[in-house]
Amino acid sequence: YPGDPGAPGSDCAARVAALGAAAGAELAVGGCVLGHAVAALASLARADVRLLAARPAELSPESACTLPTVWSTVHAAFCGSRPLARHRLLVHAGAGGVGLAAVEYSHWLRLATGTTA
Repeated sequence: YPGDPGAPGSDCAARVAALGAAAGAELAVGGCVLGHAVAALASLARADVRLLAARPAELSPESACTLPTVWSTVHAAFCGSRPLARHRLLVHAGAGGVGLAAVEYSHWLRLATGTTA
């Protein structure tokens, strides 16, 4: 793994305690969010509002905190490979978290998708 990955635990699902002036109207104090934060394993963490999104009520905090890195990984892979509609895609380890996200992402792009276990 090249470079220092930083402190563990950047994925978070939390309740907003305070907002800076540049936060905008998407998030509110007391609202539930998911995303990436610095030292997210601490009792209080700071995050760039651009790395947060409102958490739907149907999504538990435990489920929500698994999404940011998984979907960011898949998005980065797809941006790097630049697939087009009707291209074929083989997803290795399609039964895991990143594999399942990659399959779902590929369906959004209308790719012909196959998987391996």
